[in-house]
Amino acid sequence: MSDLQGPKKPPERNSYHLGEGQTVIGQVVEFSCFSDVSTETVAAFLKENVRSIYRPTTGMVSIGHGGFAMYTRYDVAQHKYAGGGSGFIEVLEIKNPPDGRVGCVVHEYNGYVGSVFTEFETVELACAAFGKFWSDPRSTRDGFPTLPGFKRYVSCGSLIPWFYAVGEQLLIGDYAFPEDVQDDPVFRFGKKFVVYDDSIVNEEKLPVIKTCMGTRFIKHKCGYPEYCNTAYRIVYWSDGTCWNESWPHNNISPREILEDEMWVVEAIQQFHKMLAGKSTEFEVAFTNGTKFVGRVVGSKGRIHTVEGTYFVKARVKAKNGDCVTKEGSVDFKPTPEAPDVVTFVTNKFLEFRRTVEHLEVTRQATENSGKKWCGAFFHPPR
Repeated sequence: MSDLQGPKKPPERNSYHLGEGQTVIGQVVEFSCFSDVSTETVAAFLKENVRSIYRPTTGMVSIGHGGFAMYTRYDVAQHKYAGGGSGFIEVLEIKNPPDGRVGCVVHEYNGYVGSVFTEFETVELACAAFGKFWSDPRSTRDGFPTLPGFKRYVSCGSLIPWFYAVGEQLLIGDYAFPEDVQDDPVFRFGKKFVVYDDSIVNEEKLPVIKTCMGTRFIKHKCGYPEYCNTAYRIVYWSDGTCWNESWPHNNISPREILEDEMWVVEAIQQFHKMLAGKSTEFEVAFTNGTKFVGRVVGSKGRIHTVEGTYFVKARVKAKNGDCVTKEGSVDFKPTPEAPDVVTFVTNKFLEFRRTVEHLEVTRQATENSGKKWCGAFFHPPR
């Protein structure tokens, strides 16, 4: 009779408990098992059948106080730590960072915004930054960029920072690719979606384009056992944010970008190209015959930014307050500190505590290969 009823339905496993046991050779290990399995059963199996358990590519960063412990496959030293409430802040030194990544970071976590890390040039400068803000981590976003040695501020949200990757997890940008994400017929890895972002201050709910990093399915009981199960998705985006299907304020679902909307992606790519100084204008044609035109327009005053030799005439205020005229040639190469000739000459006089009242370029001999538009991001001359 039981055979006609089909296979026995497996029990629902919505909870687990922790245990500790020893392997055949006496290795002490911690484990978790579902609530319908006793820890004694698992411990007995380990004692009789398992010689040893290895995590060959993964270590653990831990501290003696508090309950913080994180696994990582990298050689990581924790220099500072402070925790409380729903989060913590720490200074980490990753001694074997791959692919040119920065190994000195201040890592923060709280239950509201997820993980954030800030890169610094040295461990000492990272510790100094920690000392200023550990008691008020909410102000690090604005405070850290003003400190010596600051390199970059990265928001990971629900994604795991790269330095806490374990096993064979792939590194994608600043994140460890989540190993437990599932395939989804709609939210597929690498696809672009139109997202009405609620993770930032966006009162108008303006749409932005994001790339899907994967989906995680969550299932749990609402209230007591007699209540129904609930299931929802969490979709991860490449900028570290996520979309939680169960959040009541997420009333506009992300949707995959349509083929006739791909001009938006093209326009963004063309705009990035223009910012890099590769072009000064671009056009994007619409399906209805109209077009979008973007163009860099120069200012009325000529800005000399091309590498070369310049002949200048400057009116300079001397120490006694009198103004004197200086003339001569200068060899100029743009730098982040002096992207144009005027700034370059002005800075040179400031080194001698002289102030330039007026400067005029009378003649110039620029390099033929010099770019007239260097873009929004400085690119040093070769």
